[in-house]
Amino acid sequence: MTDAVLEETALDIDWSKYGRAPHSDPFAVMRLIDRIDRLIEALERPQLKPEETLWKSEQIADWLGLSKQTVELRVVTRPDFPSALRPVDSKQAQRRWFASDVMKWARGTAGTIPASRPGRRRKAA
Repeated sequence: MTDAVLEETALDIDWSKYGRAPHSDPFAVMRLIDRIDRLIEALERPQLKPEETLWKSEQIADWLGLSKQTVELRVVTRPDFPSALRPVDSKQAQRRWFASDVMKWARGTAGTIPASRPGRRRKAA
């Protein structure tokens, strides 16, 4: 990369956010371009719809705002909760649920989803 390109790039970017201008590190621009390329690739990938997305219990917990333990003990065990599937035929395989089924279930049972319990209270010293 020529010095003219480095200087032109340095003028277009506020390098104070990144600690140093590219002319002090000739490979900085190349690393930046590589990161931008990876970001563009990620953004251009097709996003799956909820009907096509499988969630693990951790993702259900994040979406419901509950702990993973609460979800595994008090949510997915409910008889009205959508049935799980296992991606492979093994009892050890982690169960997964279609995100759209979980969302539909949560909307239909609003107010009856178990609330997270506060942490254990400590005794006063």
